[in-house]
Amino acid sequence: MSRVDELTEQLKERITEAGHGLILQVTTDPSLVKPSPGKVSLVIMPPDIAWDGWELEPNVTFKILAVAGTANTNTRGYDLILEAMDIMHQADVNMATATPVGFDLAGAGTLAAYEITLNPM
Repeated sequence: MSRVDELTEQLKERITEAGHGLILQVTTDPSLVKPSPGKVSLVIMPPDIAWDGWELEPNVTFKILAVAGTANTNTRGYDLILEAMDIMHQADVNMATATPVGFDLAGAGTLAAYEITLNPM
């Protein structure tokens, strides 16, 4: 298993254990996102990788896409995502920034979403 795979699994486990019933799923496949009232889906995107020198392990920087609500409930969706980010913060997920974005889901329209960038690991 590669270092990226190991870090992805550790991140999935940490978030899943802390989910408190609010986080419906943690996946690496955006096509698996299913809108569900009152729940948040998280997609761990492939990380950015940066090398600072020849002999050092690379810095791995993940982005997580948090998606919630339906096309008709975007305001509530953003509130749910903010709650999920609080849960992740309390679980020591090393978040750096979060930017509101939309998530286009075929047949469901644009859902509320945030792109969360973690600090390098």
